[in-house]
Amino acid sequence: MNRRFVFDTNIIISSVLSTKSKPNAALKKAQKSGIIIFAHPTLKDYGITD
Repeated sequence: MNRRFVFDTNIIISSVLSTKSKPNAALKKAQKSGIIIFAHPTLKDYGITD
């Protein structure tokens, strides 16, 4: 069974801005050990959905 992870907008932005940050490390670890799920409001923040 795959683990599921949800990150808020602040963690994702911090991860992108600083590749040596703890949020980036957490995001990478989540990618390796499970599935990252994005909430609809987070996708709206990025302009991906309406």
